[in-house]
Amino acid sequence: AGLDVLDIINEPTAAALAFGYQQGMLSLTSPQPSNAGRRILVYDLGGGTFDVTILEIEGHEFRALATDGDVRLGGKDFDERLVNFLAQVFLDRHGADPRSDPQDAAQLWQDAMEAKHALSERRRTSVVLHHAGIRMRVELTREQFQELTRDLTERTEATTSLVLKEAGLSWSEIDRVLLVGGATRMPAVSEMLLRLSGRQPDCSVSPD
Repeated sequence: AGLDVLDIINEPTAAALAFGYQQGMLSLTSPQPSNAGRRILVYDLGGGTFDVTILEIEGHEFRALATDGDVRLGGKDFDERLVNFLAQVFLDRHGADPRSDPQDAAQLWQDAMEAKHALSERRRTSVVLHHAGIRMRVELTREQFQELTRDLTERTEATTSLVLKEAGLSWSEIDRVLLVGGATRMPAVSEMLLRLSGRQPDCSVSPD
């Protein structure tokens, strides 16, 4: 495009910028932004990685106060818990493992991801498994899914609390908790952050 690239903005800062413009905290035309120093915690749970960053916005300046993450934790890990659970149910009932067939395993992963999405919208769903000429329906509840993945959510909680400590801040000093990444649509994420911060996380910007 003929642009002179000066720098690459990291994802948490990009998310905070998008939020700032949408909320009127920043303006492309006004030399005096409306924000007079705000701290935003960006909780970014994507498909393959997790990051959390605390940013301080003052004027047009964005400053990272603390950041940490887990490169081995993401939405796919939540999918995997469902894959293994469903496969075990099928194995227990029929003595065959759908993960042993590449085509059936690929379909199982797809079904698990769709079940995860469904349980973000409603409290129960069902998955139909096909393997070795056998068809089986398994009912799933949001509570089951949250119990299967509780330790994964707790890992993000531990990282978030550590970043807050590294920044030398308390939750009362955080103005907004901003959700980024498709996996933050899982209700357990918002419930955990609400319990920690005492305020509802901000979903005004699309997590994608």
